[in-house]
Amino acid sequence: MKKTKTIKKPNWFLYFLIGPFIILWYKLHIRYRKNKVKIKKKSLIIAPHRSYFDFLTVPISVYPRRVHCVATTFWFRNKKLAWLLNVMGCIPKNQFKADLRSVISMGEVLKKNESILMFPEGQMSADGRSVILVPGIEKLILKFKPNVYFVD
Repeated sequence: MKKTKTIKKPNWFLYFLIGPFIILWYKLHIRYRKNKVKIKKKSLIIAPHRSYFDFLTVPISVYPRRVHCVATTFWFRNKKLAWLLNVMGCIPKNQFKADLRSVISMGEVLKKNESILMFPEGQMSADGRSVILVPGIEKLILKFKPNVYFVD
């Protein structure tokens, strides 16, 4: 079995210097309004995959909290994109099967009192609604006891 690599904390430069420009663009073009919920440390944020831009809109909604996104290993195949995902502290996960390495990585992140953002459906929702959660998530929640948030 391959050894899991340590997941780095998301890069502060990309969050705090580039993030406000993304927020400004969203405010100007789609009239984005931020929800006033304060995300606590050691959180698991679960979101449905409703559009192609969820990977930007959900982290913006929890800004300034830096989160580790769970991403499919497919995106890590491109070397430049893999570098960016690693700088952003993304956790690689194989889709449509149990992936013990990703669960171990998520556990390490939660032990450091950091937050995780995941889209458990893996693909975009066909009708915009959430589907039933995958069976392993409740075990992760029971073991590490993070604050759990559902984004609707």
